[in-house]
Amino acid sequence: MSQSSKWNIWDFHLHTPSSILNNGFGNAEDPETWVTYVKKITEKTQEKGIVALGITDYFTIEGYKKVLELKESGSLSNIFVFPNIEFRVDKVIYRTKEGTEPKRINLHVLLSPEIPSQEIEEGFLHDLDFYYDQDAFDSAKTRKLKISNLREFGENLQSQHPSFLSEPSTFIGCKNVVVKSEQIKECLDRKFRGKYLIVLADENLSAMDWNGQDHAVRKHLVQMSHAVFSSNHNTRDFCLGNKHSSTEDFTKEFKSLKPCLWGCDSHSYEERFLEPDNKSYCWVKAEVSWEGLKQVIYEPCDRVKVQTENPEMQKSSFTLENLKIERTILNDSLTIGEFCVQLNPNLVTIIGGRGSGKTALLDIVASCFREGKKLQNIETSFIHRLYAKKGKNKSSASSIKTSLTFKSGETYEGEVGGEKLLEFERSDILYLTQNHFEEYSANPGKLNSHILDLVFDNFPDYRREYEGEEQEIKQIEQEIQSINLKVEQLDNEVLEKKESLVSKLKIKVGEKDDISLRISSIEVQQGQSDSIISRLTDKLEEFKIKKKTIEEILLTLQKFENQISSFDSFYKNHILDLNQKMSLLEDSENLKSLPAEILGMREVRNILSGNRIFLDSFKEKTENDISKKNQEISELEGIGKIIADLRQKLANLNTEIQETKQEIEEIEKKNSQSSELNIKRFNLYINIIKMMTGMRIFLQKVIDEFEDGKDEILNNLKFLAFIDMRKKSEYIQQIADKLDNRVHSQDEINRSFVEVFESIENLMNSDNESMDNCDNDNICISISQKIENKTKDLRLKRSITKSDYFNTVFQRFFELGVEISFNNKSIDNLSMGERAIVLLKILLALDDKPLLIDQPEEHLDNRFIFNELVPAFRSAKKRRQIIIATHNANLVVNTDAEQIIIAEQSEGEIIYSCGAIEDLDVRQKITQLLEGGELAFKKREEKYGYRF
Repeated sequence: MSQSSKWNIWDFHLHTPSSILNNGFGNAEDPETWVTYVKKITEKTQEKGIVALGITDYFTIEGYKKVLELKESGSLSNIFVFPNIEFRVDKVIYRTKEGTEPKRINLHVLLSPEIPSQEIEEGFLHDLDFYYDQDAFDSAKTRKLKISNLREFGENLQSQHPSFLSEPSTFIGCKNVVVKSEQIKECLDRKFRGKYLIVLADENLSAMDWNGQDHAVRKHLVQMSHAVFSSNHNTRDFCLGNKHSSTEDFTKEFKSLKPCLWGCDSHSYEERFLEPDNKSYCWVKAEVSWEGLKQVIYEPCDRVKVQTENPEMQKSSFTLENLKIERTILNDSLTIGEFCVQLNPNLVTIIGGRGSGKTALLDIVASCFREGKKLQNIETSFIHRLYAKKGKNKSSASSIKTSLTFKSGETYEGEVGGEKLLEFERSDILYLTQNHFEEYSANPGKLNSHILDLVFDNFPDYRREYEGEEQEIKQIEQEIQSINLKVEQLDNEVLEKKESLVSKLKIKVGEKDDISLRISSIEVQQGQSDSIISRLTDKLEEFKIKKKTIEEILLTLQKFENQISSFDSFYKNHILDLNQKMSLLEDSENLKSLPAEILGMREVRNILSGNRIFLDSFKEKTENDISKKNQEISELEGIGKIIADLRQKLANLNTEIQETKQEIEEIEKKNSQSSELNIKRFNLYINIIKMMTGMRIFLQKVIDEFEDGKDEILNNLKFLAFIDMRKKSEYIQQIADKLDNRVHSQDEINRSFVEVFESIENLMNSDNESMDNCDNDNICISISQKIENKTKDLRLKRSITKSDYFNTVFQRFFELGVEISFNNKSIDNLSMGERAIVLLKILLALDDKPLLIDQPEEHLDNRFIFNELVPAFRSAKKRRQIIIATHNANLVVNTDAEQIIIAEQSEGEIIYSCGAIEDLDVRQKITQLLEGGELAFKKREEKYGYRF
């Protein structure tokens, strides 16, 4: 089964040898002309991948009838053809440029090929009138739009106007005939409603001035048209309502949005034959059928594009392309039927009644991946119910032979439920079971933490940087506590600190040995050492060391330049005065005047400047080298990626081990006094305040980057990084617990800290991103001083040591948090359903690997589904493949799902079939199986003003 909506090239405007006004294909009466015509079409459509053609003639379907006749005899068997009748209407003659012939407006009518040719002619074309003659004292004489009448009309004009005699009479008739656009519309509505499209030709339409007398006529023509023939991007923007303040305003004025269609408009083999100018092909995402074509009306933005390349966005190479499940008798009461399908790379929806096998299909696919292991522990899963707790009281279910093919061309085969099932190791999917949503939506705090983890999962480099900052703050806090202990127990400080570092070193050495063994183990399993990855990671480490060395040199050079610049300025400002004063002294001849300029200083400065410029360039090159190596490593897959990651961790551990060894050496040399340690503690606390402020700004940047380009998915969601001060009451309580309560009350302590709390909150939540300026430094110093001043003279309880007390005083009562709101409501105040939406929106925005979701609509009403989930799914499916099981019609219809899989169970056998929304049988299944199905289709079809 391959039924789904996919991008294909359609050419809506190919003329035939029967195009009376302009035919360069040859004599339409010669059968060989048509043989050649069809042969050329076959060759070109195969070359370009064109699947559908609008067979075009002026005022007739003569060419279309001939093509149908040849198609029925076996030609063009793989091409969908439909009639495109080109009319010149009576509305307006364009204003013309100097020297050009006036042209009338062209209006095209596309008709369903389901309508017999005879019915098109007799029920439509032959019902249209054109003006034949007019007597001033009598009614107008009209004729029906038939070939014979066009020929007679031409003969009549030739008899009255000799210059027309140079062309055939039928040509002259067609050249001069016009029909009424209103009558075209009336005739079509009367007979063929839902089976025709009126397409307005955009060529020269702009000559009709919106600000002039043509306004109403031009508006009427746009209003009555379903679509517009144009490849111009500005025209497309206008027709999609993008030039108006809103699409609602456009539809109010022009009644519906208008998709832009396009074709080669070729009249000969030498003139753009099935290859439009600039190769601007018309891509339609639909089944190749009339109902498929109608989808461009309901989805004018997303279902049709005029461009050179296939509009399908690039997705993960592990996007699922084919799924095959062999027929399996699972047990005495349940069988799963054979199912083989080409999966669409966008949105696939699985529908069916309760117990029909919707979730079963998701579970089977998920079980082929590492992610599917969790299903064994989820009691409600299809896998758990079939295969868990095998034993005396439960017969063993048969395993399900399953195979997958990926976009990359790789394949996977396994037996789901089998004891030796090996998951696909090269990639993974994300499977959101119903249990996943319930677990987090019931706990706001857990959801908040989970969301932050998900955001950082998308930015591993940022996570490392963020965690590095966190670790650094923790180390500072530990150092403050260590200092507090040193002040009290100076004699034991070196030993205790050394023991701590030695312990840390052993752990790091142990970690290093562990990683080294893991690398060796993997290489043994692979049968050889991967020297390429080794060289790659070694090279990356070499570049990093080089970069660090360059930065150290640059810093030193900058210090030299600063010192030289400062000295040079001082020297020049004072040298003349100094020399003059020395010259006034007695015996000045024994004093030597200093030179006005120090020889060689300029040369030194030039050398320093030149070295710095070179090193800046060298640093940029090294950073590019690092970026390239990181990119090469990020593109590694499978075992290679694992080894590369382990080697990077090993390099980091070596650095940490070296640093730890250096700390041990340094601590052994230390013998600082209490006063020096107090100053150090003071400065460390200042650093914590500054670092926390910087981390808040950094986290906000990460969040902003995560949100960037995902407005449609993350609509109504807001994320704000902030400093959380909710622990301040606990902080005051802890201080009070260590003080003599006969002297100090908790209220007194609380009042004394109000100013401190306000200063910290104002500083750390300010929008000022720079923590290097003097003002912020002074504020930090002031805050730390206030804390010390308010606590140093307080009386402690006898059982409390000074180190215990200062550990409490200099602990953090502020934390970094993320405030998440949805529709301006804090996450704490959201319902379970709303929290599920928050989580789902974020998961949709993350990553690009295939995403499987089981009934995301649980706990949600239709308003939320339509307003929140539908836009999110429509946006997310452009970036990744999504497969959902659902019983909500809006998530099938109004997401414009590219493929629908229908699950049904009959007499104990689960059977799957599939199709697209445009398939009328599928539409019937949707309305039968899903509550609100008919209403969902109505919403979709009326969204942009359409009513078929």
